[in-house]
Amino acid sequence: MVVITLICAMLATSPPPLLVTIFAVSTALLAGVLVGPVVYGLYWKCATASSCICTMIAGFIAVIAVCAYGNFKFPWTFYAWIPAIIISLVLPPIISAFTKPPSEELLSKIFAKTK
Repeated sequence: MVVITLICAMLATSPPPLLVTIFAVSTALLAGVLVGPVVYGLYWKCATASSCICTMIAGFIAVIAVCAYGNFKFPWTFYAWIPAIIISLVLPPIISAFTKPPSEELLSKIFAKTK
């Protein structure tokens, strides 16, 4: 057991570069795709499905574009979440302004107060 723990500790001190890149890109993708739609979907009654879908697509494209611009190397993959989250938080109100708002019936079901 001690030998396995030491081997794991040695491997963890110098992870393979591809593993770090995959982790950075996947974390940036999750943040850029989900933060805005989840926050607006939970707390803003005017959020529309179209705005959330467009925001998810834009966040995905932003992360991939930033990572591809930096050739999927360290600083670009690690900081790709910043423009993606900005896009993710700015786009939903803009797109929701131009789309049909959710019906009052749907909003009353989603935002119903529980006792």
